[in-house]
Amino acid sequence: LEAQSETTIDAILVVNQSQHIEYANHQFRVMFGVPDEIVQSGDDYALIAFVASKVEDRDEFLRQVDYLYSHPDEKSREEIRLRSGAIKERYSSPLIDANGLYRGRIWYFRDITERRAAEERSQFLALHDALTGLPHRVLLQDRLDTALANARRRHETVALLFLDLDRFKSINDTFGHSCGDEVLQEVARRLRDGAREQDT
Repeated sequence: LEAQSETTIDAILVVNQSQHIEYANHQFRVMFGVPDEIVQSGDDYALIAFVASKVEDRDEFLRQVDYLYSHPDEKSREEIRLRSGAIKERYSSPLIDANGLYRGRIWYFRDITERRAAEERSQFLALHDALTGLPHRVLLQDRLDTALANARRRHETVALLFLDLDRFKSINDTFGHSCGDEVLQEVARRLRDGAREQDT
């Protein structure tokens, strides 16, 4: 089991019922930059404090750990964000022996930073233009419907500005599409700079 734990991409920590560190694989030490002395000391409190110092929401992290240690039968799966911006998926489960007795807790951590970034990018592109980053028709329609409904309810009006880039085709034809893309990106930047936060 230990050999398998050393080859997995998951960071694994095992703590006994006295909250003494039984095992921490190499990936766990690397993921959180834990000094060997802390692991070798067996002091789970020192380890928790060290890992908590890396977490964005330290208080929530400590609250969850305390909750799980005080509820030995509970399992837990959640995401934690590190101050570095990395995102870890944390899974924790009680260790129960053959007689059904609680023997401690095992913690698994997996780096899901790239997966989350890809999901967020995919969600962004579902509603925004890939080249300019501006909202496209689907998001515009949704926001326009909302704005019109709010305006009707409040007896107000809505302003919609239509812009057209004159002779844009000649830029593409003369200088190429990469130059045309740069023009679109610059126009988008200027539109964003001139708009309020609540504007689309």
